[in-house]
Amino acid sequence: MIGALATECSRYMREDVIGATDILTVMTSSLKHGYSLPEDPARYYWSTIVADSNSALQSPAFLLADHRIIQKLVQLDEFGVAEDLLWSRLLQWAASTEQKPELVSSLLGSESEGQERKRRRGDESLEPAEPSSHKFLVLREFIQHLRFPLMSKAIFVTEAAKYLSREEERSVTTFHLLGCKPQFSTSERICGPCSRALPISMCTTSDAPHEATRLLHGTATWTCRIKHAATYNQLTFELPKSHLPMIVSALHLTYANPTGDFTSTFQLQAVFGSSRKSSGRPLLTERFLKSNTVWVTGLPPARKWKLEFQTPIESDAKLAGLRVMGIDSQDAWAKSVVDRRASQLFRAPDAAIVEGRS
Repeated sequence: MIGALATECSRYMREDVIGATDILTVMTSSLKHGYSLPEDPARYYWSTIVADSNSALQSPAFLLADHRIIQKLVQLDEFGVAEDLLWSRLLQWAASTEQKPELVSSLLGSESEGQERKRRRGDESLEPAEPSSHKFLVLREFIQHLRFPLMSKAIFVTEAAKYLSREEERSVTTFHLLGCKPQFSTSERICGPCSRALPISMCTTSDAPHEATRLLHGTATWTCRIKHAATYNQLTFELPKSHLPMIVSALHLTYANPTGDFTSTFQLQAVFGSSRKSSGRPLLTERFLKSNTVWVTGLPPARKWKLEFQTPIESDAKLAGLRVMGIDSQDAWAKSVVDRRASQLFRAPDAAIVEGRS
């Protein structure tokens, strides 16, 4: 019977826990009962939270989460939420722990222990709005990991400053007034993958395949329109087969003969096997320049794309170079974050607490 129950619990964690609320609930319950989640479900849970951080922050289960989960989220650069909103939810979470002290029992111990730790850290200058309050003592454990300089000035003054020491408050104030370096991080939280150049190769073209290949080196004179056919040229390019699918985010076009002022629309399509799926809407280039970056939206992850000029363009217009920029899908990026942060996310809870108190 125990074996069957264990199998069912494992199946539940793999298949039925799918949203932020379920995930935070299961993670908190496992900590409460001293149960270590299996690696695969744990990685999936953290990847889901990273991929959609705002859903996790806004979830009702966030207010009922164990402090060890909250601590890891606050410390995580890739917990991509606005600092104002994060602070607001932390205030609500800290208040909720007064009714559920078991969520922070290993964080504070007794109130006298919390006061003693405050004294050892040299925080005698603290003058909270609610001296010695449970809420104040809980929030002090997260202060060093928050990015107060990124908050709006109004929120900082009215909602956050009262929880800081005089020195900490002065640090943020002089940052805003004088540009001085504050005690707290000024780096924005990371909400998603960064765009980078994709290692594409040309696979087909309507005309002049040799010139099309030279586009990758910026030395081509590839004609945008085929004069004799009165049609527009096409390019098909792809990633190596071993490369993960990517989302095209921008095209950087360099023209060989930037003369005249004209615009051109073109269409970029993601190609899946022999059939074309989601098509990007026609994109209008800006005023004709030698170099022109056009941002692309609405395409799914893919390894192969087709670029086609569609509207009238001067017959002698030629491209010298093409650079394709792309990003990982949000889910793929989140998985890579969890892989990279594994030592931070999967370390023993007690180790995280000790580090936070040192």
